[in-house]
Amino acid sequence: MTYSYTNINATSFSMAIVQPKFDLYEFQVANSILSDNDFASTYIELVGGKDEEKRIGTDVYANWELCPGLSSTSTSEEVLQEIKQELEEMKSNSLQEFKKCDPIMVPCLLFDIKVVKEFEKDNNIGCLFDDDDGPKYLMIASKCGYTHIYPSWDEDDIASVQDPWEQTYYQRSLYFDGFVFAVPYKKDDHRYESGDDLEVTISMAIRVREVIPAVMSVILTYDQFATIWTNNVESCINSSIICYLIDDGGFLISTSADTTIDVGRFFGMFEGDIMSALTDKGVYDKEELYDFQASCESVDSIESFGIKSFYVPTIADFLNFNYVVTAASWSFVKQLFYQILSGDILSVFSQTTELPYDLYTTEEMVETVEESGKPGNESCIKLQKLWHFGRVASAEGNVSDCIQGGIRQWKAARLNTDDLNATNMLLVIVDAPDNSTTTCTSKVLRQEPQQDYILYIAIK
Repeated sequence: MTYSYTNINATSFSMAIVQPKFDLYEFQVANSILSDNDFASTYIELVGGKDEEKRIGTDVYANWELCPGLSSTSTSEEVLQEIKQELEEMKSNSLQEFKKCDPIMVPCLLFDIKVVKEFEKDNNIGCLFDDDDGPKYLMIASKCGYTHIYPSWDEDDIASVQDPWEQTYYQRSLYFDGFVFAVPYKKDDHRYESGDDLEVTISMAIRVREVIPAVMSVILTYDQFATIWTNNVESCINSSIICYLIDDGGFLISTSADTTIDVGRFFGMFEGDIMSALTDKGVYDKEELYDFQASCESVDSIESFGIKSFYVPTIADFLNFNYVVTAASWSFVKQLFYQILSGDILSVFSQTTELPYDLYTTEEMVETVEESGKPGNESCIKLQKLWHFGRVASAEGNVSDCIQGGIRQWKAARLNTDDLNATNMLLVIVDAPDNSTTTCTSKVLRQEPQQDYILYIAIK
């Protein structure tokens, strides 16, 4: 990281900028392409040549103000047309620099297009979509605003993927050296009843020495993903145990259980005792953050945490966990990327509206709320708890909380291998519950911000 800062005149504040190393290199590489005497001709052919007509997929350009006339509402076609127009002018006038379009960002964008196309050609990505066994989508998004989506993307939904920096998969992969797995985040009241609506995103930065010109993202259906990893981790097919894949923030990516009801939820919401044990063992670290400017409903609501089942395990001794983790790490990642994507592809590089308090007296506000039937808002303090990987890569233990002495054994380890890159996933193997044995209240750990009444009252 490179840190730069400067004082702000006439204030006691300063402004700091932190730039990662790859960010500094990229602009140097992009600007160097302008030294080519045939620069304009080369890149006119690159963005609009005959090869482009045969290429599968959808080109998407970020709606940034790269050239005059472009704005945040510009379409991909308009962005491409503006760039091509200036390239034509540069060619006809034998110019070696951009006069209208951004002289830094546009060369960077063109460089990214070239890298993505070479990457596609070298790895024969188009062949991945020749049959039904391939991924649902594959995206390659660049830092300077270029995204190519295979095999195609709905034209009416281009705006949702137009800006790479607004994509979660892109930002996460830049700062993680390995595979990043993710599913859509779900709040407590949201459930998926089948895997058909779920997608699993697997992304990784494409690195060329010190430069990260792009991020590759593979999108699989949940059923595809679950089939791949459970078939390659045979121990998880055993009905007496449940296997979970959890990401580095504690959210469930996949499970060997038949239901998808908890996929995308925070693990502590439905396996709170085990999440608490993982935290105590150092597998996860917990951070607590206070928001002193939060807004809460003025009418208190009561939530029922409900009762969860807790049972005597059906197996006394666990499988050899070291073997399970080693086999899972190797076969899962290897099969996923070496079978579906090919062997060498990675070797190249409750919205609420606040009432206008200043326009009402207290009595008038109460009357307004009662008439509308909606609670008002008030300032409050919220506590958010965040989990992330801790210093311990593997651990084991048991949870025993029930009146009748029920015990559930668990073991956990990160999915990392020496042969392939790291992942942001943790494999957790737990004794399956037995509904016929015993029931107890399971701890619930919440990740979403909760109002902190005690601190708020103490401050007031």
